[in-house]
Amino acid sequence: MHASAELVCALAAGTAFLLWHEIFISPHLWDWPWSDARLPAAYVQDQPRSFSFVTRPEHLFIFGDSYCTCILPRLSRGADGPTASEGWPWPEGTSPLEDYEMHTASDGPVWARNLTTSYEKPVKLVNLACGGATVDNDILQNWNAPPDFKNQVSTFLQYVTPPPKRIAWHSYNSIFAIEFGTNDVLICLHGTERMRRTKQTEDDVYKELMWHYFDSVERLYNAGARAFAFHVLVPFDRARIGVDAGALTQAQLKQSIMRYNAALRSAAQTYCDYKRQQTDGDIFCSIIDIYSLGHDIMNQPHYYGFKEAIDYCPPYSWRSNAEPDMDVDPSCIGPVGDYVWKDALHPSWTFHQWWARQFQNQMLEEAPKDDE
Repeated sequence: MHASAELVCALAAGTAFLLWHEIFISPHLWDWPWSDARLPAAYVQDQPRSFSFVTRPEHLFIFGDSYCTCILPRLSRGADGPTASEGWPWPEGTSPLEDYEMHTASDGPVWARNLTTSYEKPVKLVNLACGGATVDNDILQNWNAPPDFKNQVSTFLQYVTPPPKRIAWHSYNSIFAIEFGTNDVLICLHGTERMRRTKQTEDDVYKELMWHYFDSVERLYNAGARAFAFHVLVPFDRARIGVDAGALTQAQLKQSIMRYNAALRSAAQTYCDYKRQQTDGDIFCSIIDIYSLGHDIMNQPHYYGFKEAIDYCPPYSWRSNAEPDMDVDPSCIGPVGDYVWKDALHPSWTFHQWWARQFQNQMLEEAPKDDE
């Protein structure tokens, strides 16, 4: 690379870092005029502001990766593009609100669908997540380049806004749940060409990712979203993907997960505190702690109903049923639900039951009591 090109890359990296730093030190920069996402102010003002609804939402919008439900195309529909959550195949011109054949990476319902049936009244689920997704493909991109967070938000804006376009949602009956980072951490672990070119550290990348993460959150906010559930990462370093990598890499992976989670927690607090100040408290934020949940389950698997905390049974790793899979392979200790992990990276559907319970319990604990 020529010296001038190296200088341009260095300046670009420095500019990105300074921009991120300025955003989190100077929160006023969060107030960007996202014209493609902004709703008439009267729409939000006409709704009674109360966040007690998070204990009994009417709508649940999901943005994320395969932990939210969908699987890679080679496990479902061939090589015709990523198969999205709840079966949406992601071709242009099709609506995510239609019914499609469902496949999951948990061999049974994931936490989001478990949630929809755990309330007194059924909850409408719109799941825009896609397996392999990252926060921003321009920073970290998986091999199959599925829609990232910003593209999932664009799809939401196209098909679901303004309310009630096709769904009777509004700001105070809908939770927006976001789960990204697993793929970002795995891609970033050993460095990327972009990181080497711009001389970014792993922490630099996570900071940059948070800028884009909450850029997408701001677009959702300007579209009417008010209740957010941000998910930290499961400690998947303890799964076979970490164990089989060797002690050194497993330790590095553990630290990477912790750094990503810390970056997310810090950025979420900065963003949400600023929005509370600027909007007289017109936002609800929760950080769903599935990191601690994962450790608890793997430390005490039998207490949570599991027979195996780390290993998985290979015959189950290729299964992708959308309903609970109770079929038992003779080489396994029981059905897939007896294992914490369905494969080297993805939790089984029974883990997702505990995930949904964690989500619901946090909503019950954190919902404003003065709203009730």
